[in-house]
Amino acid sequence: MSNFLEILSAAGGRMGSLNGHDCVLDFDDQAAEFAALRDSFGVVDFNNRTQIELAGRDSAAFLHNLCTNDIKSLTPGDGCEVFLTNVQGKIIGHGYVYRTSESCIYETIPSVGAELLSYFDRYLFREQVELIDRSKDRAVLVIAGKGTLDVLNNLGLPVPAELFAHATGELSPASGSSLPCAIRNADLVAEPCFQLSIPRKSIPIAWETLTAAGALPCGSLAWEQARILQGTPVYDIDVTDENLPQEVDRNERTISFTKGCYIGQETVARIDALGHVNKTLCKLQIDGRVPTAGEELYVTDDVEQKKVVGKLTSVAPWPDSAKREDETEWHAIGLGYVRRGSNMPGTNLAGEGFAAAVVR
Repeated sequence: MSNFLEILSAAGGRMGSLNGHDCVLDFDDQAAEFAALRDSFGVVDFNNRTQIELAGRDSAAFLHNLCTNDIKSLTPGDGCEVFLTNVQGKIIGHGYVYRTSESCIYETIPSVGAELLSYFDRYLFREQVELIDRSKDRAVLVIAGKGTLDVLNNLGLPVPAELFAHATGELSPASGSSLPCAIRNADLVAEPCFQLSIPRKSIPIAWETLTAAGALPCGSLAWEQARILQGTPVYDIDVTDENLPQEVDRNERTISFTKGCYIGQETVARIDALGHVNKTLCKLQIDGRVPTAGEELYVTDDVEQKKVVGKLTSVAPWPDSAKREDETEWHAIGLGYVRRGSNMPGTNLAGEGFAAAVVR
């Protein structure tokens, strides 16, 4: 357990493991935490995220040739969402790129720094690019909820207006010197949602400053509910190296079809020309028994035969006390891959002891 997790545990956090990582599951009121991330102001520990800096004059061009999105067109302060793909066009990474005046920051799932450094280094030849694993000295907190903008303004921090835009500022604790931080506009959960990248040694002070400003401490269980409701996939959970980029159904935000060659581009372009993939990642409302990831989804044909059309990748129970966005009585939310023909919004699916409706 990290020192910061020990601090959160002492402050009332219930420790556990989720998706293979030690974390705070909740702070004793999961429904209130979920509501804060949507309706007021919540803060989540994201400090184990991987952050790789690609520094040097060739960094944007180098990363441009390895991912699905147009990095060269980004100016300092811009960002985008990307897939890394192999020569077969399969996804080997999913994350976010933030361009600065001197480098590009690739931010993604925890504990893959060494793997990414090795991957990037494999394609470095004469380019002037330095690879630095910043996850060793930088940590991430996420703040979200409708009151977030007011709090950022009250703290004197810049508010990047556009999705994936980012800026630098200083977080001023009640006592002590100001903390330099990067503020990133990211819709990981319902907007407004921002990442704060701060010096790792200063994360307890930053957490204290944000909670003093009104942020409700939120655990990973509420975060899972919020990100599944938003439809945000996580690599190694909802996306793997078995998937093609178009199957994740985030084409407009992750793929440039005009940028030219990159590793895996031929397959991605061929799929675009064909006009479809055989399955897509869908958001689902679930009624009845709360299933687990990996369970199958099916439809019933005219002779009452079950036909498997999909599989769940992420599931979270809906907090009983949390307000739904409509009047339906569904009990869980999920993400899962559903075959073409059954993946249109409004399609009703079933599983063992539960019903599911495609909502995106």
